[in-house]
Amino acid sequence: MIGRRGLGLGKGLHGPDFLGLDLPEKKEGDLKAPAGVFFFGDVYGYAARAPKGLKLNYIQALESFQGVDDPASRFYNRIVDTRAVGPAERDWKSHEQMYRKDGLYRWLAVIRHNDANAPGGGSLIFMHIWKAPDSGTAGCTAMAEADLLEILRRLDPKQQPILVQLPASATDAWWQFLARSPK
Repeated sequence: MIGRRGLGLGKGLHGPDFLGLDLPEKKEGDLKAPAGVFFFGDVYGYAARAPKGLKLNYIQALESFQGVDDPASRFYNRIVDTRAVGPAERDWKSHEQMYRKDGLYRWLAVIRHNDANAPGGGSLIFMHIWKAPDSGTAGCTAMAEADLLEILRRLDPKQQPILVQLPASATDAWWQFLARSPK
């Protein structure tokens, strides 16, 4: 599942005219998942240890972890351990709790969208567990827990894995792009 309102052109390893996609730009709060090509970041989970076979960097999410989605904050688009940031430094007015009671973030991989943390460009994009097979997200990519864990175990940082997320109408353009790319 992707964002409840579909896809918006994200900020990733591609330029603004990538494949000639006719999509609005991904913005904070638009309920769209980012379209494009993105590196994976860290994996977070509730367990003290990484899932068996995981090669990406793993961080245990604690109840003190907040994902800052306030574009005015200097911590925008970052996951912050509030134990390490004093109350006077907490300049955000909105955030996402990373240790959720519904378990959707029991395992998640950060999708490196908007690495420059451009205010309002969209924040906290993850690949995580879905609520249900027919329930869109607020802008992430979600799936069944078993499928997510299978994908995460296959990702090897030495191979620089990427997420390619595009509308179905761009499939042919993507394959043509790959055929033209240097090997």
